[in-house]
Amino acid sequence: MSNNILLKDNLSLKKDNINISKPGLWARTEVIVGRGYHSNRMGKSYLDEVDFTKENTVPIGGVQYALEQIFGINASAKSSSIQVPNMYNTLGIGAPDVTPVTQYKIPKLNDQGAQVINTVTYDPGHFVQLFGVGVTGTAENNITVHKVGYRENSIEMSISTSDGTLDGSMYPFRFTESILSEVDRQKYFGKKLDLSSGKTGYYLKRFEQDPEIKHIWKTSDTMDTEDEIPLTQDSVWDYSRDDAVESFIECHLRITKNDIKEYFDYLEMPESCRINCIALFNGIYTESAMADGDQFGDYANVKLFSKLNIPTEHLSLQKDLEIIYRIYGS
Repeated sequence: MSNNILLKDNLSLKKDNINISKPGLWARTEVIVGRGYHSNRMGKSYLDEVDFTKENTVPIGGVQYALEQIFGINASAKSSSIQVPNMYNTLGIGAPDVTPVTQYKIPKLNDQGAQVINTVTYDPGHFVQLFGVGVTGTAENNITVHKVGYRENSIEMSISTSDGTLDGSMYPFRFTESILSEVDRQKYFGKKLDLSSGKTGYYLKRFEQDPEIKHIWKTSDTMDTEDEIPLTQDSVWDYSRDDAVESFIECHLRITKNDIKEYFDYLEMPESCRINCIALFNGIYTESAMADGDQFGDYANVKLFSKLNIPTEHLSLQKDLEIIYRIYGS
């Protein structure tokens, strides 16, 4: 007679009540929106003006993506799992899908007695590196903010709620028939040609810089920037110290004073230029469908990773909107 043991673990370490299972992946997240970005390489970066601070949601598609990356499993290839929709197949944004080509061996045999060779789920270069914006639901006021559902997979979708159907729209950062500058061509992707106007919409934007992983000593529940003490190679392995450690990855996103306005000018609705939704996307850069004369290709296999609905931001100010996007591991 055998003894069966069921082991359970959870990547989500919520502080409010560890006995309640909540959708999500991280210990917590922190999205700070405002103006006047200041980088802090070792500790937390900060803004001069903070409009608000909120937590995002990593829905089911982002959770499946993370688990696939961590454990080397291609869940989408199994009939028992879900198929997460991508931006090109649903909205025509970005480049057509590309098939992973990288292979690796694992130490087990198949039915023919040969060593198994697997194809990776995602080729090197496929990771969370883009963001997009739009409106979801009630965008005409700063009070009602729709809570992101765990099964949501896009900015542009209709969602049934107790208040009725909320229709979401994704907006292009740039909307023009002109060729972008050399600098802008490195930032704006997710191209989609609008046949009625002949203009190209750029619906995805790269982060302002590579995300940074940071570890700091947590000396209090709320810390000002000047009070932060970063871990060093010497102090991190000093087991005589029992202070808690805060580990997080920090992403810097920027919506410039010119972003999105071209699209609303085309609609002849410049006064309606606003957003209330920010989403992170994963994807891989490819030149497989690059047109002759183009300097850069586009992103393929793009899927929504996380989503945040915010109080409506009217983009009439002639200032860049800065976003500090933190994901905490501890």
